[in-house]
Amino acid sequence: MLDTETQLARLKERVAAINLRFARKDITGVPAGRAAAPQSGTHSFIEEWAEGSVVSNEFGAHFQAERLYSGLKQHGSADIGSLSELPASLLDVLSGHEIPDAPPGRWAFLDTETTGLAGASGVYAFLIGVGRIASDGFRVRQFFMRDHAEEKSVLAALEGHLREFDVMITYNGKAFDQPLLETRYRLCRHAPPFSRMEHLDLLFGARQLWKLRLESCRLIQLEQQILGVYREGDLPGELIPYVYFEYLRSREARRLVSVFYHNAMDILSLACLTALVPAAFGAADPEALKGVGVRRGEDLVGIARRGPWNF
Repeated sequence: MLDTETQLARLKERVAAINLRFARKDITGVPAGRAAAPQSGTHSFIEEWAEGSVVSNEFGAHFQAERLYSGLKQHGSADIGSLSELPASLLDVLSGHEIPDAPPGRWAFLDTETTGLAGASGVYAFLIGVGRIASDGFRVRQFFMRDHAEEKSVLAALEGHLREFDVMITYNGKAFDQPLLETRYRLCRHAPPFSRMEHLDLLFGARQLWKLRLESCRLIQLEQQILGVYREGDLPGELIPYVYFEYLRSREARRLVSVFYHNAMDILSLACLTALVPAAFGAADPEALKGVGVRRGEDLVGIARRGPWNF
């Protein structure tokens, strides 16, 4: 599996080759100042832009990509390599003692990109990302629905992948991601795979910890204010459905690269925040909170509402 830097380098090479190809077409076939007429078969496929492959199963085919974030790298202030050293008991207090013992390698960090808001049967999860803590760093596998006919294939592949995990960790997933996916599974006449997994929604703990200090507890805000990560070239979440609809119309896959990037970054930040939020609520005393970056009075008040001590 190629690391992120190698994938970006290869992507730049592909972009340069495609630009050169179209530049040659302009020189030889289209007069200056005149738009070329659309031609059938001139679409760019997702395989040209993302490191991955088409995967087939009994329900058809879909596209899968996988990214490796090296354990030798930092994600803002977070050490990616230290994620594998998190204790199996980390999620105990924050989960209300429903997850007393689960090694980090068995946690699935899940996030979806969808065609709209949950609650309607016509909303699809066209990209589903699952992150995992590995010995060499942090890996994100992404399941992409190139068109609506591939939904059953994507959902079947996701179910098989989730068998490797005992815990699902999301951000607002109890209200959004899981209900949406359960609806999609049922509409496809398939049982949802989530009942056997414990589900920790980090939003509730993060909001309790930081809402007195921060104006917003959206994941992107915590990524910036807590982890110190500022994305470059990211696509705002509210534009993602429109980019996918445009892809379905034009079959031009280039802009989807930013959607894959947005999804992977959300999942990586979710994992790094998971190393902080449960540890804050499970700390044995106020001094231990300094080790997870909690030093502000507002944060201590948030923890005191749930923590084992009174300030």
